[in-house]
Amino acid sequence: MKGISIIIPCYNCENYINECIESIKNFGIKNKYEIILIEDCSSDKTKEVLGKVNDKNIRIYQNKQNKGVQYSRNKGLKLAQYDYVMTIDSDDKLNAEMYKNEEKT
Repeated sequence: MKGISIIIPCYNCENYINECIESIKNFGIKNKYEIILIEDCSSDKTKEVLGKVNDKNIRIYQNKQNKGVQYSRNKGLKLAQYDYVMTIDSDDKLNAEMYKNEEKT
């Protein structure tokens, strides 16, 4: 299916995951997209923060035990529904200018 799946492993990211999510929403993706959050048994309040996320484009999954970032990315790949896939870390922020195409004069 045309669109992009954005996979974000989440471990102890209570202080910055909301900024990461907001940067994706503000990125200006015009196609269909989904954000796949894989919570990896954090020891902080990440699970509670993710529990407050309410968006039709966001799916949240909980690992039953801490498996690490690569396991979480691979799980996200299996869950991805769209043709294109992007993985970012939970402390990353997308810059809206990142893919801006400027004409050279």
